Amino acid sequence: MNLVILLCLLLGIGLGVLLRERRALIGWAGRATTWSVYLLVFCLGGAVGANRAILDNLGRMGWQAVLICTGGILGSVCLVRLVSPYLLPSVTHEE
Repeated sequence: MNLVILLCLLLGIGLGVLLRERRALIGWAGRATTWSVYLLVFCLGGAVGANRAILDNLGRMGWQAVLICTGGILGSVCLVRLVSPYLLPSVTHEE
């Protein structure tokens, strides 16, 4: 399964390089990606809702999940703020 994911990623990168001049296609790909993420989140919600064990333990596991997610998001935002001036020097951070 990991090999399939890696191959899809490499195929997408190659296709993006070949089609980078076609702005309309790139815009469509961005919208398709957004809707794919929405669909994945919806399917994940359905899988969680259908799993009785998860729902029965949601009160106990819920706070841990919230803390882990919050920590992951905050850590990612902090790392991006630290690294982006070096990786993306043309992007300015206005506050």
